[in-house]
Amino acid sequence: MACSCCDPTTPRFEPFIDPNSLQLFCPLDNEKRSFKLTVGTDLKGNASKCRLQSLPVELYHNCLQYLDLGSITKIRAVSQTTRSAVNSLLQYKELYEHAPHVLRACLRTGIAPHLPLLRIHHALTTMECHYCRTSETPSFKFSSYLSLHTGYRTCLFCIRNNPLLKTAEFQTLIPLCCNPRTSIVMTSLPLLRTLPGAYNTPLDPGNVPLPPTTLVLCSAIKMKPSRTFLEQERKVIFGNEEVPSVAHHPLVKAVNESNINPAVHYVGPDTPKQITHRYASVIAFPYVPPSRTKRDYGVLCRECVLMMRYREEQWTRRQHRRVNPLASPRTIDIVSKAREMACRQYVVCDEAQGEAVKLNGERRTMSLAEHMKIHAADTTLSSEWKSWRAAQKGPSLPLFHHDRFG
Repeated sequence: MACSCCDPTTPRFEPFIDPNSLQLFCPLDNEKRSFKLTVGTDLKGNASKCRLQSLPVELYHNCLQYLDLGSITKIRAVSQTTRSAVNSLLQYKELYEHAPHVLRACLRTGIAPHLPLLRIHHALTTMECHYCRTSETPSFKFSSYLSLHTGYRTCLFCIRNNPLLKTAEFQTLIPLCCNPRTSIVMTSLPLLRTLPGAYNTPLDPGNVPLPPTTLVLCSAIKMKPSRTFLEQERKVIFGNEEVPSVAHHPLVKAVNESNINPAVHYVGPDTPKQITHRYASVIAFPYVPPSRTKRDYGVLCRECVLMMRYREEQWTRRQHRRVNPLASPRTIDIVSKAREMACRQYVVCDEAQGEAVKLNGERRTMSLAEHMKIHAADTTLSSEWKSWRAAQKGPSLPLFHHDRFG
């Protein structure tokens, strides 16, 4: 498994939406501007007040905070007064200050009318992955990414492996909806337009420009009452659900992963195109502690990432010596858990770590300092692992681009 320092062909980017390009594609109107007219006056200079302006400021803000990002943006264009009111709205002000690229991405992809401002602000000030916390077996992991489909925080592992984040192209649903026997409810679905950019695919490690398309979150598609999806509809929307899924690390190229597929001609439930679409709907998203003075994007644990690499190489060596190259359920479980642990991120700034430590149970380990105590207390490591670990130099992971390690 080559390091990125040894492999000159390794692309240097994260396989998600590029925040830096959004400033060019979607400029915002938040810069300070001088206006000819005084705020609250008409063209003749007379004071003009609408019903909203006659409300107390607190009540006015209370109304504004329940709007979605699309409506908030449109209201800003109504008048100087409404723009000033939105600018002074706490939730909007903090979102623009700490994550303007997320606001740009929501507007540019067309998903803004479906994302409430309060939901995005809550995600900004919450560190846990929403999907891990609400799963059947709840766990608490720090997340530094946002799903634009839902406006919830998502961790690296869920981005690639959680079935709730699976997407479908809207154009593939149109023929299904035209069928008179369709089970799909003909309602307005939240549509997300993909942005120009290069997103990786498992079968092609190079930079592949994504053709413009419109995506729908599969879990958002509703059925008619007392109906189930037809076989054709289920196959188009959800793919082959009967096939067992294999865990993957979204920042590792397929050529750098060991083969733990449960069958010789294994085809996963997600196609390469669907995996690319998963990445095209995710953007980096910081956690903002209560003081609102810092942003924390978290770090990957170097030891966990190296343990994943060790497990991958260990199984690859064994696989080449075996008559039956298929991985056993135990091997699949060991490698999958190593990949999941390598996906975890941890807060590093002092205030964020202090907030994590205040939480109970597993939530405390979202702090890097608390997590490193687990490594320090682990006495079960083999001598083979220790000698392999001592020989490792350079980057911990053959990444597309991720410089944040702890």
